[in-house]
Amino acid sequence: MASDGQILIDTKIDTSGIEEGMKSLEGEMKQSTSSIGEIGKDLGEQLADGIESGLGDVSSSVNNRLSEMSGAMINAGNTMTDSITRPLIDIGGRMIESAAEMNAMSSQFSQVFGTMEGEASASLSKIADDTNIVEERLKGSYTAIASFAKTTGMETEDAMELSNRALAAVADSAAFYDRSIEETAESLQSFLKGNYENDAALGLSATEFTRNEKAMELYGKKFNELSEAQKQLTLLQMVEDANALSGALGQAARESETWSNVTGNLSQEFDNLLGVLGQSLLPIVTPIVEFITDVLTGFSELDPSIQNLILIIGGVVAALGPLLTIAGSVISIISTLSPLISGLSLS
Repeated sequence: MASDGQILIDTKIDTSGIEEGMKSLEGEMKQSTSSIGEIGKDLGEQLADGIESGLGDVSSSVNNRLSEMSGAMINAGNTMTDSITRPLIDIGGRMIESAAEMNAMSSQFSQVFGTMEGEASASLSKIADDTNIVEERLKGSYTAIASFAKTTGMETEDAMELSNRALAAVADSAAFYDRSIEETAESLQSFLKGNYENDAALGLSATEFTRNEKAMELYGKKFNELSEAQKQLTLLQMVEDANALSGALGQAARESETWSNVTGNLSQEFDNLLGVLGQSLLPIVTPIVEFITDVLTGFSELDPSIQNLILIIGGVVAALGPLLTIAGSVISIISTLSPLISGLSLS
């Protein structure tokens, strides 16, 4: 733990499983190669002798070697599938997904705040610093609240100010009531849209009487007479007042190093890492996905030979490991049948 009271976490990707899988796979493949070599050696030596009685020995030797090679290939296929193929697919998929989500969030942020994107980014960073919450955990809610505010007629600057206040209230409520940032932000967004049944989750009672009371205080009108923008501001003020009365105001800063916040930040930072790594994969994967999409769209119009080629390539790429297992099983069958074949030949 650092001297300033903050927890420092060194995030690393554990590749030991893949490394062990590679070593195991190498051993399995060496065993398979050795089996094949010994089969060839036995066949060469015994057939060179030209002794008819030796055919039985050849059959027995071949049978044993095929059995060994079958087991080796099955083990190699299983090892490759379980220790290498699946982990790589999982990690690669998460990297691409995180990168895509990161790009989508950035795009939405830019669209909502437009020319004020710089100011909005600075405001969001300040909230994140004040509450010790990773910025990306707040960004989606920050953007969504501002976006909805703009649909009710607010200017971008006013919508940004609403988001600033809303996220500060969310952070305090989440810390005070021991709920996640994400869950509390969702409750507040729903509340601001008029779903008043979420009031208890935010620590207040938003009855018709209390809404009218706050509306009269702020605008001199009943709640239902307010504009949509004014309704949001009234509801947010009710949340802020409830936080002040309950002692929740400023709770996020006071509890910034709680376990739930630290682990939430860790999870987000790991997603951020995957997103950064995935950025290098997106330019490679996206054209491939687009190409496949185009092919699938007109798949029924393609020449049958091309259809078959696509199916074959897709199957091979998706199942390199399982193919080794299947090949090993086939060899096992051959080794089982070889004595029968030899017996028929001798007879």
